[in-house]
Amino acid sequence: MRCRVCGTDGCLPLWIGADETVWERCWCCFSDSSNALYDPAMYNPFYMTHHAQAESREARLEQLRSNVEWFRDYKPQCAGRDFVDVGHCDGLMLTAMQDDGWRVHGFDVFPEANLGPHTTIAPVFRANLFPQRYQALNCREVIEHVPGWRQMLVEMREALAHGGLLQLQTPRPTPGVQTAGYQRAHLQLFSPLALRYELERIGFSILDIRLWDLGQAFMAKRV
Repeated sequence: MRCRVCGTDGCLPLWIGADETVWERCWCCFSDSSNALYDPAMYNPFYMTHHAQAESREARLEQLRSNVEWFRDYKPQCAGRDFVDVGHCDGLMLTAMQDDGWRVHGFDVFPEANLGPHTTIAPVFRANLFPQRYQALNCREVIEHVPGWRQMLVEMREALAHGGLLQLQTPRPTPGVQTAGYQRAHLQLFSPLALRYELERIGFSILDIRLWDLGQAFMAKRV
C-alpha cells in the first residue's frame, strides 16, 4: 500500500479494522492509511442522525467547548469576526461560535446538512464557493475522511484572510485497532509530525498544538 499522507510505497501491515478495512503504517512519516475508498453515499441522513443521537445535545456542546475557548484565546489577533466551520454536520459548532460573538457560516457535503442561508453544500470544499474570506476556520474530525486532503488544506488556506486562524482537529495513529480512529469512514490518520509539515509547507505558522492519546489539534495562522 502507498501511504496516503506522504506517498511512500511499501507501508507496514497493521491490522484489519471495521468492515474488513486493511490498515498499514508508513515507515517514513508514521501515518496510517486504509485501503477503503471514499464513498459519498455514506454521508446521508442516517449518518447525520447517528452523529446527532450518539450523545445528548448538551454533551456534544460540552465536547466543543475547548474548541470555542481556543478560538477565544486568539480572538484579539483577528481583524474581524467571520467564521466558517468545514464539516458543520448538525451545526452545533455554528451555534457555539455565534453565541461567542462570531458571524458564522458552515460547509458540508451532504444535502441533509443544509441549515439554511448560513450553510453551503457542495461535493468538495473550495474557497471560491464563498463570497468572502474568513478570519477563523474550523475543521474538526473531517480531514481524515477526505481523499483529496492536500488540496483541501490549500483551499482552507485560501478561504482565510491573511492572518486568519485555522483550527484543525483529527485522530492520530494509536497502538491498537479498538479505537474510533480505525473506522470505515476514515482514509488516513496523520502523524502529528506529518500534519505539521504539511501545514507549514503551504504557508501556515503553527501557534499551538494539543496532543492526547487518540487525537491532535493544531491552531495555525495564515502568513
